[in-house]
Amino acid sequence: MKKTLLLVSVILAGCSLSTLAAATLVVDNASHSFGEVLAGQIVSHTYVLSNTGDATLIITRVQATCGCTVPSWETATLEAGSSIPLEATFSTAGYSGRVIKTVNVYYKGLNETTTRTLQLSLSATVLKKAQYDLMAGDLDGIFYLLIDLRSPEAYASRHLIGALNIPYEKLGDWIGVLPRGVFTVLYDQDGTLALSAAQSLRAAGYPDAQTLRGGIDAWTRAYESSFAAVGAAAERFLLPAGPPLAGSAGVQAPIDVSYLNREFLVLIDLRLPEAYAAAHFAGAVNIQPADLLAWATHLPNGAKIVLYDEDGSIARPFATALVEASYKEAEALFGGLAEWRAAFGDRLLASS
Repeated sequence: MKKTLLLVSVILAGCSLSTLAAATLVVDNASHSFGEVLAGQIVSHTYVLSNTGDATLIITRVQATCGCTVPSWETATLEAGSSIPLEATFSTAGYSGRVIKTVNVYYKGLNETTTRTLQLSLSATVLKKAQYDLMAGDLDGIFYLLIDLRSPEAYASRHLIGALNIPYEKLGDWIGVLPRGVFTVLYDQDGTLALSAAQSLRAAGYPDAQTLRGGIDAWTRAYESSFAAVGAAAERFLLPAGPPLAGSAGVQAPIDVSYLNREFLVLIDLRLPEAYAAAHFAGAVNIQPADLLAWATHLPNGAKIVLYDEDGSIARPFATALVEASYKEAEALFGGLAEWRAAFGDRLLASS
């Protein structure tokens, strides 16, 4: 009888030790609501995951439903009593009404074989955006780089609005500096240098490098001084380019000036010159609000114009004013530069 009691005691003690050594994953708030957002907004929330057990646990995988992205962890080890942030980002493009997204966190104790699941959720009521609102994700989709390969003197005398001046012989210095994964149009005076320049960029991991057929000469013959600017400005990107992308050293057929004219994008920064110099979209022009309507008279009425400021409060009413002044394609970046940085950080931003 005593042996039986002793055996039971040992078993219970073993169970007790096993319970104490359990790993338990909890979250500060399993359900987060963004409230009302506009269609196309990119919103993020950071959960705090904590191991409240007495044993180390391993997060083996995090998976989100379509439209929501999370870090692609291979594994994450969480010691007992420690915490780790988990940022989930929801792109609302294409959604309307009440939307709920789920995030599943799969984990197990260090010495366990069974995987457990912690389910999180994100919700929002997606509203239709105004005609003049442009979301950060939409701007990322239409953004392109224009690169003028001519000499600084030729560039300063006349160039296309928003073009960066990188003389042909210095293009190699910009490998690893220019952002990758961005549609890039290179042009020179007549199109002869741009072909080899684009080939060099594509071979260096810039598969979206393209050329303008006939260069600025062809543009002038077709559109005279449309979208033309004078003066010189140096820009440097705030982020390094990142690793090379898969691409080909070959160059596709040059794009025609008519295509660039249809897709021409004019980015206008309405902030003070000091704020603009510190960080702005590459190729954006800095115009003060009081001068905007007069400056815009130099643009074709069909021009695609995107205005932005720090938080969108200034750009929205001025976008409305431009639309009323026959610039029907004028839009304002919703939430301004702050909204962009919340979604993309310093991507595509430069300083001068």
